[in-house]
Amino acid sequence: MMNDDRRTFLKKGGILGVAGITGVSGCLGDDEDVPDGDPVPEVELLTLAESVDPFRFDYGNWIADELEDDLGIPMELNPAESAQYGDLVTAVENDWDLVVRRSGAGFDPLNTMLRQYFHSEFGQGGLNWWNYSNSEIDDLLDEQREAEGDRRVEIAHEVNELLNEDMAAAPVLTQDRAMPINTDRYDNWTDQVEHGLGSFFNYFEMEPTDDEYATLEATNIEQAHSLNPFDDFGRFPRTLKGLVYDKLIRVEPPENDWVPWAAEEVEIVELDRIDVTLREGMTFTDGEEVTADDVQFTVDTALESAPQVGNRWEQLDEIEVHNDYEFTIHLEADSAEPLIWDALDNTFIVPEHVWSDVDNIIDHEEDPPIGSGPFEVTAWERGEQIELDARDDYQVRGGPNIDGILHVDSSDLRAGERRVRQGEVSQMENELSIDDVERFEEEHPEIEISRVAMISNHWLGFDHGHSPFAGDDEVRRALRHAVAHTIPKQEIISGVYGGLAEPNSQHVSTEFDQWRSPNAEEISKDVDYARGLLEDAGYEWDGDGNLYFPADYDA
Repeated sequence: MMNDDRRTFLKKGGILGVAGITGVSGCLGDDEDVPDGDPVPEVELLTLAESVDPFRFDYGNWIADELEDDLGIPMELNPAESAQYGDLVTAVENDWDLVVRRSGAGFDPLNTMLRQYFHSEFGQGGLNWWNYSNSEIDDLLDEQREAEGDRRVEIAHEVNELLNEDMAAAPVLTQDRAMPINTDRYDNWTDQVEHGLGSFFNYFEMEPTDDEYATLEATNIEQAHSLNPFDDFGRFPRTLKGLVYDKLIRVEPPENDWVPWAAEEVEIVELDRIDVTLREGMTFTDGEEVTADDVQFTVDTALESAPQVGNRWEQLDEIEVHNDYEFTIHLEADSAEPLIWDALDNTFIVPEHVWSDVDNIIDHEEDPPIGSGPFEVTAWERGEQIELDARDDYQVRGGPNIDGILHVDSSDLRAGERRVRQGEVSQMENELSIDDVERFEEEHPEIEISRVAMISNHWLGFDHGHSPFAGDDEVRRALRHAVAHTIPKQEIISGVYGGLAEPNSQHVSTEFDQWRSPNAEEISKDVDYARGLLEDAGYEWDGDGNLYFPADYDA
């Protein structure tokens, strides 16, 4: 079934494809209609290919259409496959002007979203994909690393307000995840905010209703390109790594508080000191025991060679190892609580005796991976499937209730959804469309739909390096604000996501109420307001509606 907003979208832009984006711009009128300023050049909008993520492909197409129709900005849509998209997003120099981006992980958004995505330290190939720089925001995000309690919340509010004033990136929405699971086959399944059925605790706690289902067969359209524990890119690879490797703590639903995991005890002794005791008897899959030396080696290696993980440990002074199981984390600042949420929850423990001889840490791939988590990789056909067996000797909470996992790669959402409907697999960890949700509910009573909000954010990001949006003057800032106020959020939510999303005007998820400022600017579609911003900044249009920079402005 298709709702009216979806039909409107398809008529307006969705079926036009890449070459079909047309609008009022593109042709020059008579000479007397041409303004004196430079024309705003063609803007490339990077998004994911339709086969990878039809939702973001659709609304990227829609936004491009609106910007061309309503503002007169010539647009080119670049839909990329997963690997190419990842390379383009993380390049040192961006080869795009706008990007449709969804990202965010972890339950401390000051570090895992605001700091990593907007601090200038993480630009030029880091997680600050848009190469944004603002010294005032940098200072606040550095301060919060040593702050606690109410002051950290105040900083989050201030940063959200400043990001909106500067329009560093345009927040779009917070998405809900709707994922299918066959509840005739599994009891005690567990979903979690952000992760949905991809939650570590779902794999760990679910119980098969029959021995036939002792091995969970599941599917995902995102391939596990790497299980390198120092490579932090990709949601599905992180999920698998969380099953194969252990962390000192884990964030447990439904309260989403951190609990000791590979650590038996984590104690904040002082704001700059954390005492940790490891569980005794934990082993890696090669039989070697997990010790405090492995933890120290993991952190030292991340700091030296793996910035995506090492940057989370910036406040570390030293790890003082007392014996095989006890160590103290000494910090350079009073930042114990933020470090637990950011670093301990995002660092996989690796065996020193395996990794100490590795030269190229980021590109190295153990085959099979040697971790201390509850599952071990027993077979891996890249691009096809990966098999994991539960470990009988796992020490924490008696280990998983299933015997193993067979994860089959699906080429796209349609293929994955079909596998669930036909009973080939029992769950899929990708988001369904509202049409698929309704079809499952009407035709497949054995399938239950997990619905959770994401803690990641959807943005329309601006390149702050070379694009027409780059610059801290009022002319460029007005252009960014105008674009943000042309995004049809409500129409996207209804027409693309079928209501499975919520509009967002800030740079943390709508799930994080306390971290969102009550004073931040609300950003909604208002084309008259957007064009007024451009006019006030001196922009002009020619007779065909093409947008021009102000006269005498050096574009």
